[in-house]
Amino acid sequence: MSKFSYRLAAAAFVAMLLGGPLSVLAADLPPPPPPPQLRNDWTQLYIGGTVGIGCFQMIYIPSIGPDPELNGCNVMGGVLGGWTYQFNNNLVIGGEGDFMWGGSTAHNVLDAVSYRADDFRSLRGRIGWLDGDTLFYATGGVGWVSGTMSGLVGPSSIYAKDSDIHTGWVVGAGIEHAFTPSLHARLEYLYGTFNKRKYDLSVSTCTPTCIVGLKMKDLHLVRAAVTWNFGSLLW
Repeated sequence: MSKFSYRLAAAAFVAMLLGGPLSVLAADLPPPPPPPQLRNDWTQLYIGGTVGIGCFQMIYIPSIGPDPELNGCNVMGGVLGGWTYQFNNNLVIGGEGDFMWGGSTAHNVLDAVSYRADDFRSLRGRIGWLDGDTLFYATGGVGWVSGTMSGLVGPSSIYAKDSDIHTGWVVGAGIEHAFTPSLHARLEYLYGTFNKRKYDLSVSTCTPTCIVGLKMKDLHLVRAAVTWNFGSLLW
């Protein structure tokens, strides 16, 4: 046997002896760490559209008849936008603003008056808890309702109208689901109560008794929304 053959056999023998311990050492090594992950998709900005049913309960003074209530419901639609931030656990906080258009809202046939909610706006905070891809949240903040009161006033039943803005607070809760990192949908309930404003329905034959005070007691708003979520605040 040549010297080269002896050397080749010796090298194979050494490799066989070392192979067992090296394989044991490799088995004892911890697995490599997973690749770094991006932050959760709930840390982001969003915009979207919303549609729902708004129901108003109001009281006006003075009232000619025994029924001073002015109640009604209408379809409302609009836009919203905001941001959310997720902490290292499943806690999510955020802020949101919205603007919704209204329409013919409430009528009182006895006193021949009506109220139209021209628009609803709010600025609210949100706080919630994630369960998988679904967020359960509460919300609250300040709100405004801009509307027009109208009616037939005076002995001659002259049509008059006036507009004003009611300010108040809004609270609610909802559930939001992320179908994709960008596309979210939600179902939400909001409750609001607003201050009293005066509407001047005065005409030449009805002054000043046709200056009507209107207190917006309750707003109940149930709505659905779809949002497009884009980018992150911290990436």
